[in-house]
Amino acid sequence: MFFWNNNKKKQEVPVIEKVEVADIEKLKEKIECLETDLTAALGKDRIACLNALGSAYMEIQDTEQAIHYYEISLEEDTVFGKACTDLMSLYNIKRREAAVAKDDEQLQLYLNKIDNLMQTTKTIMRKV
Repeated sequence: MFFWNNNKKKQEVPVIEKVEVADIEKLKEKIECLETDLTAALGKDRIACLNALGSAYMEIQDTEQAIHYYEISLEEDTVFGKACTDLMSLYNIKRREAAVAKDDEQLQLYLNKIDNLMQTTKTIMRKV
């Protein structure tokens, strides 16, 4: 007789760690400085600033703003890096939230965004 292992491990979902209140205040100050710097930044400095803003918003768990800045970064410079990886994580978080809320429209939106990002990533990798 065959015995099936019913003790399968559930896939652990990556969760953004909670940030302390004092750290949130420091991050908000950093965000203000970065947004000021962004207005004058050009070229690679602008991309670095956009990615830093996306990262800071991701740390304070403001996924909408993080997605906004990472998407702008990829529109201006399609390079595989932190923007791609973090954006994929953020899209999956939003997709998961939509699935739990049973919001089919949002679920489809983020599935499409994930597909588009995967296609962009493949295109970037082919160029290299």
